[in-house]
Amino acid sequence: MAGLPPGINLADNIQGDIIGSISATWALATVVITMRLACRRISKAGFWWDDYLMIPAYVCGFLGGLEQTMLMNRRFSHPSCHGSQLLG
Repeated sequence: MAGLPPGINLADNIQGDIIGSISATWALATVVITMRLACRRISKAGFWWDDYLMIPAYVCGFLGGLEQTMLMNRRFSHPSCHGSQLLG
């Protein structure tokens, strides 16, 4: 079995980077969805099927990011986490 490429260290902690990217993406999605719904309301265009689908997708994305963050805080999805660390 081949080893890892040079410069790869599985013990590095990148939780802050991952949580930061999840938070930034969620904040940007919040701004975009809010602006879209406001524009639809201001222009009196009414909502269409894509508007109704984006709300559940937004909620599912938020819950997925929240779950990922909680699992990282419990060290279940840390990049250096191995199965033996989960058991003990």
